[in-house]
Amino acid sequence: MKQLFKLLNFSLILIFIVAIFLHRDSSITQDLGRHLTLGKIIWETKSIPSRNIFSYTNTDFPFINHHWGSEVIIYLLHNRFAIDGLILLKLILILISFGILVFYSQKTSQPVILLLVSLISLQIVRDRTEIRPEIFAYLFFSLILILLYREKEKEQSLIWLMPLFILIWVNLHISFVLGLALYALFIFDRIVLGKLKAKYLLLGIIILLTTLINPAGWKGAIYPLQIFNSYGYPVFENQSPFFLEKLTSISAISYYKIASIFFLLISPILIWKRKIFEAGTVILTGVISISAVRHFPFFALSIIYPLSFGMGLLLTRCEKLLKHKEKFFFIVKISTYIIILSLISWEIYMLVSNKYYNYRSSDLRTGFGTVKGIKGAVDFFLTHNLSGPIFNNFDIGSYLIYRLYPKQLVFVDGRPEAYPASFFQDIYIPMQEEKNKWESIVNQYNFQTIIFSHTDITPWAQKFLERIVKDPVWGTVYFDDYSIVLTRIHNITKDMIRIDSKEKIKNYGLTIIQETNQPDALFRLSHFFDIVNLTELRDLALLKTKEFIY
Repeated sequence: MKQLFKLLNFSLILIFIVAIFLHRDSSITQDLGRHLTLGKIIWETKSIPSRNIFSYTNTDFPFINHHWGSEVIIYLLHNRFAIDGLILLKLILILISFGILVFYSQKTSQPVILLLVSLISLQIVRDRTEIRPEIFAYLFFSLILILLYREKEKEQSLIWLMPLFILIWVNLHISFVLGLALYALFIFDRIVLGKLKAKYLLLGIIILLTTLINPAGWKGAIYPLQIFNSYGYPVFENQSPFFLEKLTSISAISYYKIASIFFLLISPILIWKRKIFEAGTVILTGVISISAVRHFPFFALSIIYPLSFGMGLLLTRCEKLLKHKEKFFFIVKISTYIIILSLISWEIYMLVSNKYYNYRSSDLRTGFGTVKGIKGAVDFFLTHNLSGPIFNNFDIGSYLIYRLYPKQLVFVDGRPEAYPASFFQDIYIPMQEEKNKWESIVNQYNFQTIIFSHTDITPWAQKFLERIVKDPVWGTVYFDDYSIVLTRIHNITKDMIRIDSKEKIKNYGLTIIQETNQPDALFRLSHFFDIVNLTELRDLALLKTKEFIY
């Protein structure tokens, strides 16, 4: 019976992972486009750009590409199998990353506990399901965890794979530093338990030297310690969960708190059972997750074994202490198992049926393909032969690079580390907030076209949008549920519809609402209409949205 539960558990968890991660790609609009372009450049030129070659504002700014290897892999796979190949790659890496930890945890945990912990773990990671270089980091993080877990059980030669893993990781993603941190925790564990051996110190030295084997050498090895030295723009994923929960609702934060509470409750058990390393990994990833939600997946991976072990042991002890309540415990366990099983099954149904995405007003859908994003805006730019220089916002720069480089460079893209902090603080943000600053920068760069995603929720972006649609120098020639395109009045040709008056925007917007049958698109349109003070259209879009959600 126990083996049957284990098999059912493992299968259900894998199916849940597939349901969460198998969906249309939305990252092409964000960073993926730039990664593909860089991967192509690196592969074709056999060199890695060390300057910000994509921007006309900071072309000579030095930049260390810390995920060049991932970009080459992503480019080659995309070149052969398109976006669906990358979606499958992401899914396979996630399945392996979580699967090996769940499989390892089965031998020391009870099925009901492991299912509960896996549910919590996957809820923590479910908001970071995009295709990004970081997916390779999840794999190596999990592999190193398993290596060190097994080494604690019994010394084996497999631990000498560590330098190889770090060598690959350091050339795939900046998070390789977490691999070093895991090994440091392992050394600490060996010291505390009086089991430190010379081979572990030698291996540590080899691992450190291995980090130097990257195109940037020692600079690449220490880059994780320096990347935020010139970080002048607040990126969502780099914000604290406790800051973000004041601004928006993110379910992963609640599950992060639940997991943290469970860990605090069972941490004495882990220490008692000499699980110093295991407890340390949870503390490490839990602490760095406080500083930035981008670390949530590493926390989610690190809790699987320690929580399953500790909570499983606690349940076993309770059963032994209350032998006379054996029937009661059995009923409770089976009932709890059925409840968790039902919750996961319900979530799988909601995801596969797309009801989950509709409820969240998300444009994701289960399966393959990509979301539309700002494709329509760029198509319009190309079809109507609009000219640059282009002013664009932070969020969409990477997609513009993907579609327009090298013919057009961007004003900015989604890499704060590739621009001086002063650029964001003294130029990018103020020019959206202040009309005089905007006019000064317009004169400096001679913008001809504006491509802007009105889904940008920053206060400066919304202030800019409200002002620019009324600016007589600029004419709105296109907008959809993602973005808006404006060009200088003298650039507007006969084949363009000029949407620069409130009445024209209203009529154009009414047509879009009537033609739109996706709740996520309607929700984004309502947000845009709210920014430009078209409350009637905002309410109409919201009203139509409710038809699909309820």
